[in-house]
Amino acid sequence: MCIALDASGSVCSPNPLYPQSCSNCANACHNVPDKDTCCTNFGTTVTFSTQVVEALEGYPVDKDFSVVEFSSYAYAASPLQSAAATKTYLSNNINYKGGSTNTAGAIEKCQDTFASSPPGRKNIMLLITDGVPSAPRGDPYGVALEEARKAKSSGTLVLPFFIENNVPSTSSSFMCSLSSNLCDQTSDGKVFSVANFDNVDATLAALVGFLE
Repeated sequence: MCIALDASGSVCSPNPLYPQSCSNCANACHNVPDKDTCCTNFGTTVTFSTQVVEALEGYPVDKDFSVVEFSSYAYAASPLQSAAATKTYLSNNINYKGGSTNTAGAIEKCQDTFASSPPGRKNIMLLITDGVPSAPRGDPYGVALEEARKAKSSGTLVLPFFIENNVPSTSSSFMCSLSSNLCDQTSDGKVFSVANFDNVDATLAALVGFLE
């Protein structure tokens, strides 16, 4: 599994723990001990990611996890490795960035981490985000859809976890387009979504049950 974790500016706006603007909050994170929770919302998604790994850790199959962070750019923060190593990374090494939302980059980098996945494994991409693409310039929606199409065509299960948090009404439809599964009333693999960051844990059991 690759967890793509949104670290864009919208995640920490408008309630960073520190008085700086969101862009400055990213810089402030390098100077505080609890840098993964430079804002409460980002800390919530990091904790949620850890909970997903913990819940799947005991499932009786061979498995590894990778982490991609994305904002204006995306990068593979943690390669495919054990659940224990991934939890350690999420606890100690993750940093909030701020900036735009490069969903296409997140999907591409997640897919890249699967290059080291042993043959026969099911590749799963969990895209945790609170917004629609705003980067790269040009056609961020179209580029994200194309990266999702390529990932899905290779056999990867793309599963958005969408924190709706005051986004346009069309955003949910876009997330459905990224997903490997149809978003209708009969689909078990639709987009998992919550209204805001306070409700992130509400669908944890359903998400883990689907992945198992």
